[in-house]
Formats: sequence, structure tokens, C-alpha cells
Amino acid sequence: MTRTHANLLLFLAAFFWGAGNVAQKLVLDDIGPLLACGLRSAIGCLVIAPLLPRESSASRVSLRSEGRAIFTVSALFALALGLQQVAYGGTSVTNASFLVNCTVVLTPPLAWLLCRDRPGLVVWPAMAAASAGAFMLAGTWTGWRWGDVLCLASALVYSVWIILLGDLVKRLDRPLLVAAAQFTLCAAVFTPLGLLIEAPTLHGLANALPHLAILGVFSTGAAFGLQALAQRHAPPSDAAIIMSGESVFGAAAGAALLDERLDGGGVFGAILILAAIVAVQLPFGQRKPVPSTGIG
Repeated sequence: MTRTHANLLLFLAAFFWGAGNVAQKLVLDDIGPLLACGLRSAIGCLVIAPLLPRESSASRVSLRSEGRAIFTVSALFALALGLQQVAYGGTSVTNASFLVNCTVVLTPPLAWLLCRDRPGLVVWPAMAAASAGAFMLAGTWTGWRWGDVLCLASALVYSVWIILLGDLVKRLDRPLLVAAAQFTLCAAVFTPLGLLIEAPTLHGLANALPHLAILGVFSTGAAFGLQALAQRHAPPSDAAIIMSGESVFGAAAGAALLDERLDGGGVFGAILILAAIVAVQLPFGQRKPVPSTGIG
């Protein structure tokens, strides 16, 4: 797989995440955020499970030697996803859509600090354009609430997770196994917590099922599986910028399905994000890839 192919996979993953934003919003009308996290992860695991045997002979590294790294990446994934879902109860969708996209700003310097993965020159202006575009796409800021703090914490955890995930799948060469481990941990933690704390009804679960199917199949199984595959060949900084395209696709889905409309600033913000995604595909200013040396 070339770097361009990897970036296209990330772009497709961003489409699945953005298109699933409507389902992510509507599912909370019937069940709580913890149970939604758990059930979408369980469905996602079922989606990629049939593909796991194809990776059985591909790994060059012992699973036992990478067990701690797999658990760490899976725990960070669960923490970030949980924080994001819970945060929606204490902030507006507008604020959340911008703050979660702060991964665009956080990932490049963290990748440089943790992995000595120095971003190419084109990444810095692309990072600025994507973050400005996310703010403009989000619309009017409504002030800080407790949910905003959780969204920002989620963005920070997502940034570290993106970096560690990329490093792990390059060493282990079993990205779908890593994705399955993430989904399994999420399902094992959040499903019982949701059943215990949120006390869902059978009627609510039945109503939530179509939205859970969309979230589980596309926004979880397909999207995070594609991301894990792509990050063997895409630097973390590029990945964060391309994944910010989720907000553009989310706005388009909201306009198509919820009759939400963007003003002129929102349209310009979407153009900025798409321009940033195109920019990181260009050879100008890109650092030549070096072999992964691990975290530290």
C-alpha cells in the first residue's frame, strides 16, 4: 500500500464517521451514551471478525511481546470514545464538533515529542487551516461548560491514541486484530456499565437498533478498521488532518437528513478543511519517511 492509498482509506473512514454523526446524535434519544458505546463496539467487532484469519500468518512479531501495547492502545481508544459520548450531555453539538477536532492541532507536536516523527513543512499550514475550518464549520461558540472540558480531554486522548496506534500497527502488522481488541475492550467495559447505570428499556433498544447498526457497521467496524489499515503507511500528523474531514461530511449529512443549513462561514470552513486534506497529499514539504523506532 502506498502513502496515497493509505490517505484515501483515511478519507473514506472520515466519510463513514461524518455520515454517522446523525445516527450518533439520534441514538441518544433512546439509549444512554455508555450503552451506545458498548453496543456499537460489539457490532464493530462482529463486522471485522470474519477478516481476522487472513492476518494469522502475516505478523512478523509475537502477539505476546506486544500484549501490553495492544492493551494500552485499546484502553486509550475506550477512554477517548467514552469521554466523547458522555460529553454530549454537557455541551452543544456545535462546541463538541470543534473541540474533538482539536486532534488536528495536538497530534503533530505530540508525534514529534513522543516518536521523533517530525512533520513535513506542509503539515503546519495544513494543521492551521484544518483547525480554523473546524471552528468556522462549528458555528457560534456558546461558552465553556463541563462537557467542553471532556471534549478537549477526549481530543487529547485521541491524539495520543492515533500516535500509538500507528506505531503499533507498523510493528505488529495485524491492524484488524488491533481494531478488534479495541472494540472488544469497549464492549466489555461500556455495555455492562450502560445496562447498570442507564437502565435502558426494551422499547428504547428496539428504537435505537437502526442507529446502532449504522454506528456499528460503518462508523465503528468499517471506519476504525480502515484507519488501522491505513496508519501502517500514513504518518500520524497526516492522519489527524485527513480525519478532520469528518466534520465536513457530518455537516453534509446534517443538511441532507436533519435539514441543518450552513452559513457562508461554515461553507468557507469546509473548504479550508478540504484544502488542508489536499495539501498533505502534495510532495512539497513532506518529510521523507523513516523506519518506526517506537515511542520514546
